[in-house]
Amino acid sequence: MVVDGVLARVIALDDSKNYSEMLDWVKASGLGPDQQQTLFWKVFETQRMAASYTVVVAVIEMGGDSPAMRMVEFVGSLMFSNGRRCASALAELRRQLPPESTARDQLRNAMEPMVAFATMNLFKADRLDDVLSLLDAWKLVSPGMDAAFGSASCRRRTPVRPIEFCGPRSPGMARRAVVAARKYLYFIRPGSREHDIGPRLVTAMRAYGWTTDFVPMRTMTPGRELDEEYRKIADLCRARSADVLVLDEFFADGSTRNCVEVVKALKRDMPALKVVVAYYDPWALSAEAIIRAAGLVDCIWNLFPASPLYRDAALAAKVFEGPYPMGGAVGAPDVPLTGGIEFIGAIQLYNWHRAFWIAAARRDGLPIETRLSTHADDGLDVMESYRAYMRRLELAGCCLNFSMRLNETRILTGRAFETIHAGALLVQEETDDISFYFTAGEHYLSFANYAELREIASFIARNPAEAESIRRRGFQFARDRYSDDKIMGYLDKHLFG
Repeated sequence: MVVDGVLARVIALDDSKNYSEMLDWVKASGLGPDQQQTLFWKVFETQRMAASYTVVVAVIEMGGDSPAMRMVEFVGSLMFSNGRRCASALAELRRQLPPESTARDQLRNAMEPMVAFATMNLFKADRLDDVLSLLDAWKLVSPGMDAAFGSASCRRRTPVRPIEFCGPRSPGMARRAVVAARKYLYFIRPGSREHDIGPRLVTAMRAYGWTTDFVPMRTMTPGRELDEEYRKIADLCRARSADVLVLDEFFADGSTRNCVEVVKALKRDMPALKVVVAYYDPWALSAEAIIRAAGLVDCIWNLFPASPLYRDAALAAKVFEGPYPMGGAVGAPDVPLTGGIEFIGAIQLYNWHRAFWIAAARRDGLPIETRLSTHADDGLDVMESYRAYMRRLELAGCCLNFSMRLNETRILTGRAFETIHAGALLVQEETDDISFYFTAGEHYLSFANYAELREIASFIARNPAEAESIRRRGFQFARDRYSDDKIMGYLDKHLFG
């Protein structure tokens, strides 16, 4: 096929960084309009940015065109500092954008990996003006970013009453528990720090009076190694005559057939055993997978009450809604508020929109200090590392937390709870889930768009006493309702009545 021959030559020239010859080669290829489109998409799918940009320039000069091409032309011109072409590409993108939301969604989905990659590279290079130029283009196809940065108004919110928890079991009974949770935050990233949720659960359970064993799982990928992990977990439950087993993200599908059989056999042998499953990132999982797993266990620990998934009849009776315990790592609201706000967290491809917020804040001189984290191993014991992290939040006094993920959903992250438990004032990007736990304006400050974030920064500077009152009310509310002992009591009562 002619296109495949041109593609092979393009890839070879990209490998040798010979873009001038690539431009001339494509223009001299004699490809027709349909072939030009095919070549564009084939090169784009290789994720070779420089090659994609060069091919787009060639095809446009040959008379080809499309909104996708103009987006690539814009991003490439921005990255390679071609200001004249950048302006014309943006103008053409605006002109050609389809009016139908479905078509724009398709364009956004196709372009997002490239735009996210470019945004991250520009942000790391401290090219913040270019990051904001990219934001202007992205708002054209992204409803979430257009709502966040296209509105200059601040909204009034009706306070939402947090959910009422069934009172803690009192007094708690001595029980035997096994916690099986992933050892590392990122298994595929060498040098990743260890995950803290498993050790936090173990610490809280032991403090509550439960005899608890921990199994740090060395893989979460279906296969022989995971099968062996499940057999070890089951053997430990039998050896300890466990009353409770907490499992990290158990799935019941064809790829985990052996794990499913292990859980079935364990429940058959130990019918009194309560199996609890926690899903840390349910928005990234299929509802069917979670519903299938729920049919085999006793409880789904759900941090996300706003999710429609957990109102499904197949799940509702088994759902325990509540935050994860801190493992005793709490602070106090004693660090004076200075009017400054700290962002302590990561900006990665899975949350790349954060670069837009930080770039805009720096442009406008908002008092936001950024301390980027990498989730790398710091050499400390996992709980010692977690306590050090909580101490950083405490010393910040006031912390900014974002919520948007790749699909533009706004989800509740652990840092929302951690900030308040650490004794800092939480400034939180709006998410429906947090309203089930805390009340905006009473326990923390909430923003849905950049105008509201600017107003919050001004409010804290103008009204330090009121900001301090919000911080202290949030801290006290968290201590009264979401202390480790309270959470364990809620779980105990949910499981055993």
